[in-house]
Amino acid sequence: MWTLILDAMFRSFITQGALRVVYPDGQARLFGEGDAPVQIRLQTDNLPKNLVLRTDLALGEAYMNVPWRLLTMILMVSWLWLQSISRAQEGCGGAMRS
Repeated sequence: MWTLILDAMFRSFITQGALRVVYPDGQARLFGEGDAPVQIRLQTDNLPKNLVLRTDLALGEAYMNVPWRLLTMILMVSWLWLQSISRAQEGCGGAMRS
């Protein structure tokens, strides 16, 4: 159930580029379009549920509890930051675009 909800969240968040998510059971899903997707691996069984219920806290806990590769975390944080900028620009009717 939680992976289905998380899938819907990823589909709505991805507006540019591509993200490949590997779930704890090994299933991989691709969101968005692009030649070189950023990949994240959710390594604990409860992480999909936690990401749905409390995204900000779950990301921090996952970072502290699971040995992430530094480059993967930097790419993920960068991607989330770019998505927030994109949504802000859409919310302003494109007024922030240069």
